[in-house]
Amino acid sequence: MSLSGLAGQEPKRHRAADLPDSALAALGGQTLAGILLGLIWLVAAPRPVAQWIGTYWLARSELDFSAGQDVLFGLLMVGAGLVTGTLLAIWSAGPRPARRAALWFGGSVLGAAACALVGCALGGAFAVHQVGANLVAPLTLTSWGLLAAWPAVAGLVVAATLIARGLFGRTW
Repeated sequence: MSLSGLAGQEPKRHRAADLPDSALAALGGQTLAGILLGLIWLVAAPRPVAQWIGTYWLARSELDFSAGQDVLFGLLMVGAGLVTGTLLAIWSAGPRPARRAALWFGGSVLGAAACALVGCALGGAFAVHQVGANLVAPLTLTSWGLLAAWPAVAGLVVAATLIARGLFGRTW
C-alpha cells in the first residue's frame, strides 16, 4: 500500500488529454504561423531572372539569389520572434513557466522550419528547368542559420521582460 493510499488520496495520473490549451497554441499555432510566413516569403521574395545551365542556376551575380531572399526570410523570422516573445512574456505568469517556455520555444523552432520548408518547396515547384532559357529562379534559402532567428529573438524578448520584472517588480 502506498503512502498516498494511506492518506486516502489517489495518486494523480497524467494523460495526454491533460495537456493544456497553451500547448496546442504554442506548437500548432506557431507551426501554422510558419506556414503562413512561408507563403508570404514565397510571394514577396525577389526572384531574379536566371539561366538554367544544366546543373545549377546562373544569375547576373550570386547576390541576386541569396541577398534578397535571405534578407526577407530573416526579417520574417525576427518579426515572428518579436511576436512570439511578447506573447510568451504576457502569458508567462502562471503555473509551470519553464514548461510553457519550452513549449513556446519548440513551437518557434517548428514554425521556422515550416516557413523554410513551405517557401522552398513551393518556390522550387514552380521553377521550370529548361536548359539555356532565361527563367525565374526558384526560391532558395542559402543562410540556414536564419532558422535560429525566430527562437533566438523570442528568447531575448522573454529574457528582457524577466529582467525588467526583476528590476522593477512589475508583472506586466
